[in-house]
Amino acid sequence: MAAYSILIVDDDVRFGRCAQRAMSGMGHIVEQISRSCEIFDRYDGFAPDFIFLDIFMPDFDGIEVSNWLSEKRFNGTLVFMSGFDPAYLTAARTFAQRRSKAKIATLEKPARVENFRELLRG
Repeated sequence: MAAYSILIVDDDVRFGRCAQRAMSGMGHIVEQISRSCEIFDRYDGFAPDFIFLDIFMPDFDGIEVSNWLSEKRFNGTLVFMSGFDPAYLTAARTFAQRRSKAKIATLEKPARVENFRELLRG
């Protein structure tokens, strides 16, 4: 498996750190941010292949961030994450697929290392 650059955007710092360790342990370059507004400064300098994005964030929600990513023409893989009702993930994926050139995936939290591995295999 190729090494990817991965950005995790999740206000649950504990989950973000666990995800970062899991994917770093697979040989990937992983950065984790806990405020969705930080993506606006980090995105261009990091150029991620994958973005793991929590839908429910306190400053900008996942849909707002995915709109911004569409405007930036992000063409990697955007993985929406949520620990709430899976219907939110379905709705976010449907919405983003209409606007984005990115590959859209979803991940229910809590997640296991195998879930990350499967997503990164494509």
